[in-house]
Amino acid sequence: MARPRKTGLDYFPFDIDFFQDEKIVCIAGEFGIKGEMVAIRLLCAIYDKGYFAEWNEQQKYKLSKELQGVSAGLIEQIVRRLARWGFFDETLLDTAGILTSRAIQRRYFEARKKCRRIDLDSADPAYLLLPEIINAEKTAVSSEKTPVSSFKNATNKNKLNKIKKEDKSSKKSGEEEEDMEKRIEKYKNNESWKNDIAEKHHLDPEEVPALLEAFHLDMRCKKLMVRNLPYFFDNWLGIYKSRQNEERKASAHRQSVEIDREKKTFPPESDMERLDRQMKERADAFDQQEKNAAKPAEYIRSLGYDPEKVTLKQVFSPEWREKNPPTLNPESA
Repeated sequence: MARPRKTGLDYFPFDIDFFQDEKIVCIAGEFGIKGEMVAIRLLCAIYDKGYFAEWNEQQKYKLSKELQGVSAGLIEQIVRRLARWGFFDETLLDTAGILTSRAIQRRYFEARKKCRRIDLDSADPAYLLLPEIINAEKTAVSSEKTPVSSFKNATNKNKLNKIKKEDKSSKKSGEEEEDMEKRIEKYKNNESWKNDIAEKHHLDPEEVPALLEAFHLDMRCKKLMVRNLPYFFDNWLGIYKSRQNEERKASAHRQSVEIDREKKTFPPESDMERLDRQMKERADAFDQQEKNAAKPAEYIRSLGYDPEKVTLKQVFSPEWREKNPPTLNPESA
C-alpha cells in the first residue's frame, strides 16, 4: 500500500526578528504574551497542514484548550487583529474561513523546494495567493529531470510553453467565470434555497438575487473563484449583515447625538457645579456693587432715595430699606 502524500512540513524557518515585526509588536501591545503565543501556535498549525489551515469553532476551542488561561473569545479577537494588520489574508478569512498569507506561502514553498521528498503535485491550489511560485518550482523540477540538448531549443520551448500556459490560463479563467455566472443564475431560480437562506438571515427571499449579484461582483473584484457557492455566500452574507448592523447602530448614535444637541439636553447639575454657579453669581453681584459704589449718588437716586439724606450703608441694608420705603420716583430721579 502506497504511503499518503505529505503536504505539511516537519519544521519551518523562524526569523530571529519575529518579535520585532510591527504586526507582532501591535499584537503584543494589545494582548501581551498571549497574543504572541497564539500567533506562533497558528503558524505551527498552518505549516503542519501545508500553506493554509481552516479556521472554525472546532479549531478555536482546540487551541483554547492547548493554551491554558486563553479563552476562545480572546483567541478570536487575536485572529481578527492579525488579519486586520496583514499577518493573515483578511479576504480569505472573511469569505472562506482560511488562515494563510503571501508570506506564509512563500516560506512554505521555499521549504518544499529544499525538501525534494515532498511531491509538488500534492499542494492544494484552492487558496493559492502566489501561483507563480509553484509553477516556477514545477518548471525547475521538470527541467532538471529532462535536460535540453541546446540553449536555443530550450529558449524556444520555454517561449512556446509560456504562450500555451497563458492561453490555457486565460481560457480557464474565462471558463471559470462563465461557470460562476451559471451557478449564480441557478441559485437565483432555486426557490427552496432562497427561502432557506432568507429565513436564516432574516431576509425577504426577493432580496436574495440582488445580494447574489453583489457577492458575485465582490468575488470578481477580489479575483476569487469559489467552488462551494452556498457555503461561501452564507459566510459572506453573515459578514455583510454584521457590517450593515454596525453601520446602522453608528448612524443611530450620530442621530441621537445631533438630536440631543438640538434639544440642548444637559445632564443634571452636580453639587460641585451648583456651588461653582452660586459663587459666580455672588462674585457678579459683588462686582455690580463695586460699580454702583463708584457713583453712590446716582445709585441711591436710582433706588428712590435722596442722596443728601441717605448713605450707601443704609441703602445696602435690606432691614433699613424694608422700614424706610423710597420717597422719590426713580424715573423722575
